[in-house]
Amino acid sequence: IPTTFVRFVFTAEVASGAQTFGDQAANAIETVGQAVAAAGIANAFGEIKDGFLQAVNVSKDFSAAMSKVEATSGASSSEIAALTAQAKELGATTQFTAKQSADAMGYAAMAGWSAQEMAAGMDGFLSAAAASGEDLGTVSDIVTDSMSAFQMGAEETGHFSDVLAAAAANANTSIGIMGETFKGSASVAGALGYSIEDVAVATGLMANVGVKGSIANTALRNTFNGLLGGVTLTGKAFGEYEYTAIKADGSMKSLGDTINELRGYFEQMTESERVLNAQEIAGERGYNGLLGVLMASEESYENLTEKINNCEGA
Repeated sequence: IPTTFVRFVFTAEVASGAQTFGDQAANAIETVGQAVAAAGIANAFGEIKDGFLQAVNVSKDFSAAMSKVEATSGASSSEIAALTAQAKELGATTQFTAKQSADAMGYAAMAGWSAQEMAAGMDGFLSAAAASGEDLGTVSDIVTDSMSAFQMGAEETGHFSDVLAAAAANANTSIGIMGETFKGSASVAGALGYSIEDVAVATGLMANVGVKGSIANTALRNTFNGLLGGVTLTGKAFGEYEYTAIKADGSMKSLGDTINELRGYFEQMTESERVLNAQEIAGERGYNGLLGVLMASEESYENLTEKINNCEGA
């Protein structure tokens, strides 16, 4: 439009006198103004400005997130450059943005992961978040904290994420809810040498009877504590039996073996005996969750156990 306007002014000046030129110029300006309004150019420029500012803000947010990763992890400039490139690539090739990938790295850094561990763990974080439909940063936080509690290395991120995804898909829970369950119980489970698979089975069975999140956290922790001291199981069918989850060498039986053994005894009990014996093991604040594990149907128990123990790619 400016070029047309200049050309018109030049032609008008040659062909007309000063008065005629002035009239024609005024008309031209009015015509140009109408054309601008008609074409919506003012609105277009506004949209361009808004888009530009949005792009600037996205860039600033991403840079801030990567700066947090750098400050928290203590990674070198070359390592941060590599992580930055990885986050941008993930933002371009996955359903998650570069900023979300940077946030996931930030949670891993806060859990003490090195730059190499963060880079290796990103695929697992993204897979778990995509499978569950949950926030990438939240999933990263849950996975890194829980893996540390279970004393697992970053190279196992994919498998750990598969376990969580399998439990969420086959029990009445989610990765976010499992994160709440693990907050106080995972460190105890890890110290006892329990596997994430066995704990995930117990967590899923508890969730199936409505014992979830912080309530399941308490139930698991109290159950673990109760098993440490040994327990006297009582029932008309077998009298009294001194049960221990500790092997002769002082190590713990696997949680899966312990659950199997206890389920065998609880099958022989009356309804009231089951409640009383569960209270004996897990206390008043934990027996509800323990009963959910021990009284689940054989079909439910075996199905969930099979799905979690064969969860690759979940």
